[in-house]
Amino acid sequence: MVHAGYHVLHVNPRGYNGPDGPGNPSWREQDGTPQVLFKNLDKPKEYGYRFWFQDAVISFHWLQRQTRVDGKFGFFGNSQGGGASLILASILSDENVVGAVAADVPFLTNYRMAYSKTNKGAYEVVFSRLPKDRKAFQKSFFTLGFVDTTLHAARMKYPVLLTAGEIDDTCPPDTIHSLYEKLPNTRAIIELHGQGHAYTPNFLQLAKAWFNMYL
Repeated sequence: MVHAGYHVLHVNPRGYNGPDGPGNPSWREQDGTPQVLFKNLDKPKEYGYRFWFQDAVISFHWLQRQTRVDGKFGFFGNSQGGGASLILASILSDENVVGAVAADVPFLTNYRMAYSKTNKGAYEVVFSRLPKDRKAFQKSFFTLGFVDTTLHAARMKYPVLLTAGEIDDTCPPDTIHSLYEKLPNTRAIIELHGQGHAYTPNFLQLAKAWFNMYL
């Protein structure tokens, strides 16, 4: 992307990596598992991803102030990064800065559909942390709406490119298709034959072409 003439800001969620290696230990389990997805699920205003997106928005506004950075912005990523790119663009959509989004096999998509599946894929990581008490469960599931791309879809009034893996059990293709069906503007979805859950080799070329058209 840089070689194509774009400035790129690479963002890591809290608890994954930082300038000095792994993030704040308080954001990680004892085994090193990042907590962003399920930290404070029962406290919506303190939910881990709220703090991460707050950081990301601050970083984005810093980027806007840099010289030689102008025009509309593109957001892209793979898996959790794909879902986060879609949501971050939605959060910033009222600022009229989003030009296009490209999301490769995006996670964080349609928790309700994923919950009903026998094989819940990567979503099981989150669902396993939901409380057993019914009232607490409902509150925590409500919190997940903040990071469900399908609930942000109406705000995505800019071109969105999605990819899905035909045999992806981690982020099932039907969850991604359900997001595609809700998108209100220019959209495209590419389902890759025989593709499981992985970084899609062709994705950067697809994203670059998408951004060349819409940024």
